[in-house]
Amino acid sequence: MKIKFLNILKEGVIDYPFKNTRKLTIINDEGKKVDVQCELAQKPEEKQQGLLHRYSLCDNCGVLFDSDRNSGYHMVDMKFPIEMIFINGGQVVEIISAGIDEENISPTDSFSMNLEVNDGFSKKNNISVGNNIIY
Repeated sequence: MKIKFLNILKEGVIDYPFKNTRKLTIINDEGKKVDVQCELAQKPEEKQQGLLHRYSLCDNCGVLFDSDRNSGYHMVDMKFPIEMIFINGGQVVEIISAGIDEENISPTDSFSMNLEVNDGFSKKNNISVGNNIIY
């Protein structure tokens, strides 16, 4: 039997948007700047909740997770597909599309941050592995 995380987290739901924000800029394949307005998932409860309980993100919005561990992610109870842009040393090291209810999504490269955006964001903005990040 699959336990739905939505039911477990319902009582401790954190309001969106997360309190802390930051602009992150990605230099894409054409050398153009792509700005992303990020909510920062810093507190343990923000990291645990992530994008649960949301139905969408604006086009150039995302949630940025600083990672103190390289672990897997899950999409259980997500309402929309996303893309995970993994960052290490100021560069994109991996991009993974994640569908609804997908489990155990793990990047192959080590990373220090995970930027979660709408699915298709990288293709739409010509972003690929090796692109530089400006914080």
